[in-house]
Amino acid sequence: MKKLITIAALILIISFNSQAQETKLAKPASFSWSQKTMDYLGLPQEQQQKITALKKEYEPKIKAVQSDTALTEEEKKQKVKELYAVRNAQIDKLLTKEEKQKVKEMKQKMKEQNSDK
Repeated sequence: MKKLITIAALILIISFNSQAQETKLAKPASFSWSQKTMDYLGLPQEQQQKITALKKEYEPKIKAVQSDTALTEEEKKQKVKELYAVRNAQIDKLLTKEEKQKVKEMKQKMKEQNSDK
């Protein structure tokens, strides 16, 4: 009886441990124009406000595409990708050469970290 209880407890512990490990798998890091990113880049307040305004301008457009039931998932992905590309091109125009280089380095670093996982 003790062996049975011990074995059952051991199985329970092993299964719980494996579930805990599965939940620890993190989503790959991706670049975003968060406040943290803008602070890290040392962007002046005026630049941050313009970037934030662009994000707010495109947010409803992106959500509208994502909730459009007339589009297939592939079409949604493509349209959202296009919206991000236009928005990011506008943001890029606001950045100095040095800031663009920092962004490029951040993206490269994230890409490397994601490939290590």
